[in-house]
Amino acid sequence: MRWLLKRWWFWAGTGFMLVAVCGGYLLIPVGQGGISQAACDRIKLGMSEEQVIELLGRARKTNRGYATIRWDDEDHNEIFVKFDETQHVSGKYFAATPLSLFELMSRRVRALWP
Repeated sequence: MRWLLKRWWFWAGTGFMLVAVCGGYLLIPVGQGGISQAACDRIKLGMSEEQVIELLGRARKTNRGYATIRWDDEDHNEIFVKFDETQHVSGKYFAATPLSLFELMSRRVRALWP
C-alpha cells in the first residue's frame, strides 16, 4: 500500500476527484425548488386558493382579471393555476424553463461570485 502513495498518477487522480466533487457540489442543484412539475402535480382540481398558496407560497404576480395566478422562480419555471368563480382550482399548467443547461449553470456561478 505504501508504494501507491509514491505514484504520481494516484495523487493526480485524487486531485481530479476532489475538483470534480467540489465543482459538482457548486454547479448542480441538490434539490428541486418549489416550482416544479412535482409541485404542480400535487395541486388537485377543486383545491381552494388558500390550499394552493399554502403549498406553493405567495405568488409574486397575479392576473385577477382572468382568475389565473402565476408562480415562478429564479430559473423561470412557472406554474399557472386557473380558478373558477368559487375560488377553486379548475386548471393548472407547468412551464419548464426555456434556459439551456449552460445558461442555468452560468447563472448559478454568477450568483456565487457577484
